Amino acid sequence: MYDGKRLIGRLYNDKFVQEDMKLWPFKVKDDGNNRPLIEVEYLNKKMGFYPEQISVMVLSRLKTMSEDYLGKEVKDAKITVPAFLMILVLFFFYNHHYKIQFYENI
Repeated sequence: MYDGKRLIGRLYNDKFVQEDMKLWPFKVKDDGNNRPLIEVEYLNKKMGFYPEQISVMVLSRLKTMSEDYLGKEVKDAKITVPAFLMILVLFFFYNHHYKIQFYENI
């Protein structure tokens, strides 16, 4: 599963979501409230997860791996993305509401 972050803040019927769905090897379905739900096999079962849930799973795994490597608990961490890349991502992939929240908080 990749590109899940592209779905955060978007509606299922968004034209970009519909176009991207044609390229992905995983299924995305409508949750009934026009939110994209990513269908995956997890623990030998087909399940649906929101993009935000998958993002939390990835960050949790990164935390666990970091703790195993360091041999101690990780309480604080920063995950950075180059500023220019972040601006491009926001400009091309996220909706207007998300962009406003980002700019108000930097």
